[in-house]
Amino acid sequence: LCYEGIYQKNGDPARVAQLLQDFTKNARVVKLRAQDHRLQDVTDTLKSFLSHSEDALLAKEL
Repeated sequence: LCYEGIYQKNGDPARVAQLLQDFTKNARVVKLRAQDHRLQDVTDTLKSFLSHSEDALLAKEL
């Protein structure tokens, strides 16, 4: 990766919501491609997905 601060920038709320819905439905079938998804949308979705899972890997403070 050649991007600085990728976890500090927010993604587009609509795209993040759609990705989060797709991950929640079935994360194994979600295909992430650079030409289809912006990096900030993916990282914002990942933060949200991990922090809202039952076995949260990220603290709520993040």
